Amino acid sequence: MLTPDQVRPFLLHEDELVRERALVYFSEAADVSLLQADDLWTNVDRFGSRRAIYRALPRANHTPTSTQRLIQDFIKHRDSLDREVLAELALPLELLETVTAHPVAGLLLSKTLSRGIARRRQLATTSADALWDELMSLNSRGAPVQ
Repeated sequence: MLTPDQVRPFLLHEDELVRERALVYFSEAADVSLLQADDLWTNVDRFGSRRAIYRALPRANHTPTSTQRLIQDFIKHRDSLDREVLAELALPLELLETVTAHPVAGLLLSKTLSRGIARRRQLATTSADALWDELMSLNSRGAPVQ
């Protein structure tokens, strides 16, 4: 089996199938410490497929440069479904909040996306006991969980 440092160069391989397998590796690997979001954006710059990186992007180590790149990509492709795909990713809450705090990118968020991020923020700051109590209360009333 290959190690992450052996797989990392394949993110920029000329063969699309090899790049795709490297992205799958990092989207599922236990050790993603070597995966840099900047490498993923280099992949996009060289080969043009943004969707291909979306599975690995949440697990990557983000830098200020890669975060700005995410914001710029979000703004540039605002008319496509990609921004909705970004919302479905398990991106770290801090990274999503950076995108939403941006003066332009924040305005481009759909209401559904904004509500989802707000709900994640609420869940992240609520104690486990309070969440359990809420779930039990909803269950006892037969209410759907939102």
